Amino acid sequence: MKKTKERKPNMSNKHGHGEHLEVILREMCSRVKADYETMEFKKDTTWYNKYSWSQEEQHGFGEWMINYLYNNTSARKEIMHWPKKTFKACRKVSDWFLFQHGWSYKKETS
Repeated sequence: MKKTKERKPNMSNKHGHGEHLEVILREMCSRVKADYETMEFKKDTTWYNKYSWSQEEQHGFGEWMINYLYNNTSARKEIMHWPKKTFKACRKVSDWFLFQHGWSYKKETS
């Protein structure tokens, strides 16, 4: 049986995120005008409740993330357990990421 080499993400940034998780979190922060550099992702376990976005904004980010993963082999290898290059697999990962770490929804005003 061939042994696969374990992939370790580059954890060179101050938050200790892999290169592609940093890209994803920076994009997510930019969409709500949050400052990625001052976010406390590890210390503050509810960091994702600090900002909010609409369903349309979340959908736009989700589509961006799907395309980012689909078009970037090293991102898929870092982020996905099974880095298949299919839109379905990338959508599942994006949906799960948003479910776990997405910003809260903005309160609807009537």
